Amino acid sequence: MITDFDQGIYLDYSSYIIIMNNTANSNYGTSGCGIGLFFSSNNTLKNNTANSNSNTGIYLDASSNNSIINNRLSLNDVGIRLINSGGSNIINNTANSNSYYGIYLDNSSSNILTENTANNNVLNGIYLVSSNYNGLRDNLVNNNNIGIYLISLSDGNSVTNNTANSNTHAGISLRYSSHNNLTNNTANSNGYRGILLNSQSNDNDLTNNHVCVNANKDIYNLGSNSGNNNTCDTGNWNDDEIEGCWYTCSGLPSMCDLNRDGIYIRDYNDLMLAYKCFLGIKNCNKINEKDWANMKKEYNCFINNL
Repeated sequence: MITDFDQGIYLDYSSYIIIMNNTANSNYGTSGCGIGLFFSSNNTLKNNTANSNSNTGIYLDASSNNSIINNRLSLNDVGIRLINSGGSNIINNTANSNSYYGIYLDNSSSNILTENTANNNVLNGIYLVSSNYNGLRDNLVNNNNIGIYLISLSDGNSVTNNTANSNTHAGISLRYSSHNNLTNNTANSNGYRGILLNSQSNDNDLTNNHVCVNANKDIYNLGSNSGNNNTCDTGNWNDDEIEGCWYTCSGLPSMCDLNRDGIYIRDYNDLMLAYKCFLGIKNCNKINEKDWANMKKEYNCFINNL
């Protein structure tokens, strides 16, 4: 066990080092890091524990193409912090109950974050600042203030198959961040919004996300964004070709209740509305006129063949 230093383990201008099965707890000082890499690339940090450090559990500065795998990082200010560092794989780490962030990327691009757990952090589970083209996949970020937060021109990131539930403010939030893909994420039972896109976040694509039972709007979109096949009940989001999400949180297609009267199956009024849209004799807003695929969907709702 390495404890009570400024930095527990320190690499400077080092490459092809394996740091494995170490415990670096309770290091305090100017840096206050459990494990720190500076200008160091192509290293592997695996199966380490870095808890209760005054700053960061694992800290990378100007250090790229490293592998951070299966480490345990709790009760630090930040679990894992990357600054000016790219091309690293951050896989299957546990960064819970830190004072600020579980995983924090600042001006760090082209990293892969997958199968990490970042729960119960005071601020954010995964936090990206001015960080582009990262892949966030299969991460669990519950019970933080915000589960996944992209801010300050964090553009071109892929956020896929993540679970962001029961966060105090929002499951996934984008602020001043554009051209990101949010696909197959779950953001349920959050205290304010499920997915929040501010007015300076544009050209993001939301597809196949499940966003339900959030306290104040499932998907709230203030920018110019698009997508399809999402599941939600509340908010101001419109999937392509329809008002609202394509699927309600009950699992039924929104096409099954075009007139919003709460009747989803065998509703003649819904069927006639879809028919009028198809013929182009009624202004159907987001529902494309003369769209045979939409007409067939509504017919399947009517005959209860969902």
